[in-house]
Amino acid sequence: MAVFTLNDPLDFKTVTSIFLYGKTAPPTEIFDRIRLPGQPQDTIQIDAVSFMSPTGVGRFATANQAQFVKDFFDITSQATLGWLPPAVQAELDRQVALHAQDPTYDGTVRLKVSDLKNLGVSAGQFHFAIRQREWDVGINLDYAARTYIYNSEGFSIDPNATFVFDMNDLTKSYIDDMRVIPDPDNFDFKSDDLSGAALGGALVLIPQIDPYNLSQSRQPLSGSDEKPLLMEYMNKDSIPTTRYAPRCSTNPTSAAGTRKTTRPR
Repeated sequence: MAVFTLNDPLDFKTVTSIFLYGKTAPPTEIFDRIRLPGQPQDTIQIDAVSFMSPTGVGRFATANQAQFVKDFFDITSQATLGWLPPAVQAELDRQVALHAQDPTYDGTVRLKVSDLKNLGVSAGQFHFAIRQREWDVGINLDYAARTYIYNSEGFSIDPNATFVFDMNDLTKSYIDDMRVIPDPDNFDFKSDDLSGAALGGALVLIPQIDPYNLSQSRQPLSGSDEKPLLMEYMNKDSIPTTRYAPRCSTNPTSAAGTRKTTRPR
């Protein structure tokens, strides 16, 4: 297995070449573009900090798309905790009682994502997915490249993100050390739907890069021997953290861009 560094997350030519040939550029000679079956899976590494920056590919993945974050602000704004699993409610009550005699206690209870999972909140509540083709739709290189390379992506809330429950006034609750982390991904020419990414790969890129389908082990759309190109995100712990308060949780497109209002049929 070869490991490559992708300096530009939108470099679709390099991604395609590594996927097809295991090289950062297609071989000059057409008959050198044959890649024998059974070759090991290749991996590309992407810097998570630039990927998740305000101008990066992951800019549309905002924390309030995770169900627990959404519920945290929607429900605490109504000053109720009835939506929480019983074990979480019991832990909140326990910590309040523990500090009842402390005159300096500010009435807040801090629970990390990892704590909440241990108390019965499902991991899926802190995970969400987006489709790049639904965000900032336009005829431009940014939209074409991120849709072709990434399209459907998964993201998770950092396990160290801390939900701060203000037990004196739940409407003032907030989240500290918030960070959204991209999940490991892969790239290939397969798709669950006939999206622009799938059709673009099948109808545009393949005829240009491999017109005679010489890369036998990379049979797009139908080949059973196809091995996806693995995508790993590096430096995830260096993604900046933020305090997430109700005022920044209501509109996921405010800082990230505009989501199209209708889904393609």
